[in-house]
Amino acid sequence: MRTLTTMDNPLTTLTIKGHFDAAHRMVPADSPSYERWHGHTYHVELTACLRRPTYQVTALDTLRSIWEDKVQSVLDHRPLVCRSDREGCQLDGAVIFDDPVTMETLAWHILDILKKALLEDHQEAKALRVRVSSQPDAYAEASL
Repeated sequence: MRTLTTMDNPLTTLTIKGHFDAAHRMVPADSPSYERWHGHTYHVELTACLRRPTYQVTALDTLRSIWEDKVQSVLDHRPLVCRSDREGCQLDGAVIFDDPVTMETLAWHILDILKKALLEDHQEAKALRVRVSSQPDAYAEASL
């Protein structure tokens, strides 16, 4: 946790980390290897910047709850498929996306969930960020 201070608007930045395992494929794909089902461990960071630093414990609990109840439990050990992949959409437990499933797609999807869930409880949230990585040397970031 760190506190960013401006003259009149102190902000506290809170981040939690988690991961989930899921399989996906790219249909159509530039390479045949991407058309095959393959899995990743996705590492995720959820960050919220809050105007009131006194609510940090409550906000951390809320972030953890959003992560566990609305993200990890929905995506973990599931096939992640693009709506255009008709065969993939028929798989048991498939989570369906409008766009091909990439780190970027997942980052924006999770940010949407975070935004809806966090702003219900914490109107003082001023900025949100989600980072998703399936590789040790790269990540995708979506922020508001």
